[in-house]
Amino acid sequence: MPKVSNNRAAKFLHLADVLSPQVVLLSAMSLAAETETLLDIVRQGRTTPAFAQGHLQYLAAEAKRSLKDFHESLPDSDIEAKFPDAHTLVHSLALQLTATRTALNDREALNSAQQHIAKIRQALEEIQSSL
Repeated sequence: MPKVSNNRAAKFLHLADVLSPQVVLLSAMSLAAETETLLDIVRQGRTTPAFAQGHLQYLAAEAKRSLKDFHESLPDSDIEAKFPDAHTLVHSLALQLTATRTALNDREALNSAQQHIAKIRQALEEIQSSL
């Protein structure tokens, strides 16, 4: 296995630090899109309740991790100044994912959750396109 020079690794880590807020936005958009797809599959009855519960738990944990990463990517004052809406949207996504786990048998609640998550994804995409 080839060795990566320390200088090259340091440059990569620095680049990751610089792009972190954007990466978190992309991650949150991806989580929202994946959730929309999962909810479509659940509504069509093409998955087991156990799989849907487990996958929503995983997605909620990832959203919470993204929120934590978002907090750590910039000082608090910078987050509020540059990305206040993004922070709120990622937080809303995490809450919606957690709430959706308990509504898997409620078709109306799933429809509502899917619409809410689609709006979150669209808003995140708008923020990303403005950067």
